[in-house]
Amino acid sequence: MKRRRYALAILLVLSTAGGTGCKKQSESLLVVSLTASDASASLVSSVSVSVAGVEQTFALGDGLSATPVEVGVYVPSSTTGEVAVTATAVEDRYDRCLAGATTTYIPSDGATVSVALALVAGCATGTGGTTGTGGAAGAAGAAGAGGAAGAAGGAGTGGTKGTGGAPGTGGTTGTGGTTGTGGTKGTGGTTGTGGTTGTGGTPGTGGTPGTGGTPGTGGTPGTGGTKGTGGTPGTGGSSSGGAGGAIPPSLANCTEYEHNDPADPPCIDGINNQFVSDYRIYSVAFSPDGTLFASAGDDGRVKIWSFDGSTLRASGNVISTDGVTFATFSPDGSLLIVGSQSGLVSYDVPAWTAHPPFGGTTGDIVGLAVTADSKYVVSISDANVLYVHALANPAAPLETTLPANPRGVAISPSSTTGDLTIAIAYATGRAETFDVQPSTATFTPEDAFTVELDGSSANTIQYSPDGTLLAIGDAEGLVQFWSVPLDVLTPVGTPLKFTKNGVASNVAGLSWSPSSAYLAVGDGTFDFGGNAAIWRVSARSQFGMVVPTNFPQSVSFSPSGTVLGIGEVSCGLVMICTN
Repeated sequence: MKRRRYALAILLVLSTAGGTGCKKQSESLLVVSLTASDASASLVSSVSVSVAGVEQTFALGDGLSATPVEVGVYVPSSTTGEVAVTATAVEDRYDRCLAGATTTYIPSDGATVSVALALVAGCATGTGGTTGTGGAAGAAGAAGAGGAAGAAGGAGTGGTKGTGGAPGTGGTTGTGGTTGTGGTKGTGGTTGTGGTTGTGGTPGTGGTPGTGGTPGTGGTPGTGGTKGTGGTPGTGGSSSGGAGGAIPPSLANCTEYEHNDPADPPCIDGINNQFVSDYRIYSVAFSPDGTLFASAGDDGRVKIWSFDGSTLRASGNVISTDGVTFATFSPDGSLLIVGSQSGLVSYDVPAWTAHPPFGGTTGDIVGLAVTADSKYVVSISDANVLYVHALANPAAPLETTLPANPRGVAISPSSTTGDLTIAIAYATGRAETFDVQPSTATFTPEDAFTVELDGSSANTIQYSPDGTLLAIGDAEGLVQFWSVPLDVLTPVGTPLKFTKNGVASNVAGLSWSPSSAYLAVGDGTFDFGGNAAIWRVSARSQFGMVVPTNFPQSVSFSPSGTVLGIGEVSCGLVMICTN
């Protein structure tokens, strides 16, 4: 799709006016790609874009449409990390207002960052009066009645332009609307222009603070009515980082390491149908404290690495298995569980001594997970069987026959010791959930639904840590989301679609960030390669992307959410991406 770039040229004129005519080395450039699908978007003549409190207005010769228009805003060198990006455009003929808001990440001074922003109809117009002076932000982190969005919080609903007063400057960024401790990004509206000083009457106080960030109702317009202060910051609203505000890696700082045995010959990845040391890394996993990393491949080995937060180092500990291998740590950090063609075995951490093999399995283990309380191991085999092993007695599993070949398994975080909810993805393009009661050895099928109508394989399945969404990636290049509990067996929201050269790009790996705000996706094909990317789930926008030497087979966030591990499809390579 061809992009229109004339607005960016206008910006460069504006930003250099009165200056030296060149960008300061320490400033960062935000290139914002604007789109709009509203019927009146083509009539918009200008758009105002605000990035971290820096606002610019751009003339639009052809208005807005589904074809992106790129504009750019320079921000000071002090502006780094997660920032809010908002845009507002007014179409006078039909009195329509278009607006949009998102966030992006500036990794360092002088960076150039691109971000997509879709504008939709929805700017509300005030009916008069001044903005309140204390409209505190609500618990979801929306801006107060007089304030605009904080640097990372969502914009408030009360900061729209009043019709009874001249637009003021009171909609400036609040100082506390940064990452909160538990919520996700607020969605309420964009930065308001503030209806400040009225033209008559006695000075009003702006009304008492609203309890949810809405405008106060008191205070008539007066000549002394002061502008709103922006509202106090909400205590629960966060940036899209959420849950402690951990910002994932931008994927601009990634290093590759070799999983292969140093004694193996150099890799030949299928050239002239030769395959030498060409191993696929089927799973990667961090220990719960983040100091260890395990890579498992089809070379029949699990390699244990030490990790200091930035660099992997081979620990010298290698676990030998049989063929295709999967590995994961128990949530309490005491065990490493390994599944392969030889079945299941657990190992003490950090002594790496093996316990007796788990009993009762047939076929090759092709997926595994451990319950949050570290009491049960759930696994699937290519013999079409689902197993539940109690770690206190791994010799005698609970099991049930599955209707098709399983490709992925996940345990709902809402599961308890006596009641497990398990989700399975099948090679037939279907998925299913089971309720498992270990005390009565009961497997109850709950919900079965279609992932791909054409039957293409559903490859990987993961519950979000907050238990509200189930994500499934498939061979047709789709990542789709289902709301939990599964009261409606159809996907919710917009799917993520991955293609290479117009061909569906197989999705092989998924990993949620601990906050549930981000999802890492690994996709690719042997013909066209692939990449690992991190997506903001609520906005369905890409946060960062990296192209490994060989496309990803597996991905895993660290417990902190600030590091991403990637297992590649060829040559036994693993990649670590940090902030």
